[in-house]
Amino acid sequence: MSATKKTLNLLANKYGHRIIIICIVLFFITDVLNVFAAYFPNYFESFFVSPFFRFSSYSKGLSLIGLIIINSFDSDFRRVYKWILIILGLSFIISVDLNNPYTFFVWIIRCSQLIFPFIIFRFLVKTDSNKLDYIHHFLRAIIAIQVLVVVFLFLSHSNLFLTYGKSRFGYLGLIYAQNDASFFYIIFIVLEYYAWKVKRSWIDFVLFIGVFITALLLGTKIIYLFLGLFVIFIGFELKVKIRYLFWLGMSVLFVGLIIVFYQNGFLVFYIKVIHKNGWLFMITSMRNELFMMSGAVIKSDWSLLNYLFGGITGRYTEMDIIDNFIYFGIIGSIAYYKLLFKELFYFSKENRTAWFFVVVFFVVGGLAGHVFASGVNAIYLAILCYYLQKNDPERLKNDKEMVIDVISR
Repeated sequence: MSATKKTLNLLANKYGHRIIIICIVLFFITDVLNVFAAYFPNYFESFFVSPFFRFSSYSKGLSLIGLIIINSFDSDFRRVYKWILIILGLSFIISVDLNNPYTFFVWIIRCSQLIFPFIIFRFLVKTDSNKLDYIHHFLRAIIAIQVLVVVFLFLSHSNLFLTYGKSRFGYLGLIYAQNDASFFYIIFIVLEYYAWKVKRSWIDFVLFIGVFITALLLGTKIIYLFLGLFVIFIGFELKVKIRYLFWLGMSVLFVGLIIVFYQNGFLVFYIKVIHKNGWLFMITSMRNELFMMSGAVIKSDWSLLNYLFGGITGRYTEMDIIDNFIYFGIIGSIAYYKLLFKELFYFSKENRTAWFFVVVFFVVGGLAGHVFASGVNAIYLAILCYYLQKNDPERLKNDKEMVIDVISR
């Protein structure tokens, strides 16, 4: 083993959790500054040319490059990712028009957002797993800040940080885009539920309830779909004796929410959309029309190589499963999904919470964007998957049996 490799492995193992914490704090602060730049244009430059937007992008980009360099000294990393690099190289050659800077930049951004969770996850694997709780403390702080801000905005009837402006109900809080906010809540609800399930900590329980309530105030269809699926999942997780009481309580809550949403105009808005544009338009938020437009471009312009490795069409659906195919083709998409289950989604069959998250990941990714490729949530996704793996029921069972075996000797 070379001296450089030893040094980098030691750096990751001993100080890795601190590097991850620095990234968490840095990304969160710059993302929050982006929100302020967007909502207060009189005090900041235009959002897309603001120094905060550039600093946020540069901080993530430089972190990605640095972590790739550290990971590249790992032979397992090189063996797995060399095939991904080859496929991405072919995709770049086939789909990117170097005479058109737009195609170059959108491909680079999409590719970076897709691989970022994997690179962070690979680095997390090198860190001391006993320091995972330190990382979790900072995630608790971030979700607590988001919960407090949204609850304050809601109780004060503020017009700041609204999900859809004044046209519809919803509070984004300190996240710029509603799709990013939806996936942010999905990640943290699963994380805090699982943390409470494993540790039975009152802090995790309070944060779980807080983030669940705050998610209700977001106002996106995706988050309500997730919350509905999550309630069903929780119901089947409970013991039979209290399951019926849970269903009764959730039924009462559901009826109450329907009444509240009707009174504040939330449901009325969607009823009008259905009458005007139809159910499919309402459910997909116009993405069905984007899908048809993208399909027309693909049908007229693509060759066989584009179907295999993708092509920049200038038309996207904002549905990650479809957009993955557009960017990287059949082969690139298969490689992504294979890597996903080899790395992030490598769970035992007994880990029901983890597999519930996997199902939600694909359901939401099939209906919306900023799930597979989210600069805001990449680090949170990597940490959640690492946390679910480290606290996997089968792993904990094996560790317990090993301890008992050592004691019995």
